[in-house]
Amino acid sequence: MPTLDELQAKADATLANVTAETDLDNAIAKIVTDQNNTIIDLKAQLAAAGTDPAKLQALSDTLDAILTLNTSNTKIVSDAVIAGTPAA
Repeated sequence: MPTLDELQAKADATLANVTAETDLDNAIAKIVTDQNNTIIDLKAQLAAAGTDPAKLQALSDTLDAILTLNTSNTKIVSDAVIAGTPAA
C-alpha cells in the first residue's frame, strides 16, 4: 500500500501535467480565436475596399503578413505540442 507521501507525490505530478496541458489548450484556443477575429476583420476590410486599388493592395499586404505570421505560429504550436507529448 502506498504511503501518504507517495500518494501526494503522484497527485502533485498529475496536477503539474494537467496544468501544463491546460496552458497548451488555452494557447491553442487563443490562436484559433485570434484567427477567427482576423477573418472577420478581413471580411470587413474587403467590403470597405470595394474596387479601390490602394485599399486592395493594403489588404493584400495584410494577407501576406498574416500568412507569414501564421506559418510562424504553426511551428510554435507544433513544437509545443510535440514537447508536451510523452513518448509512446
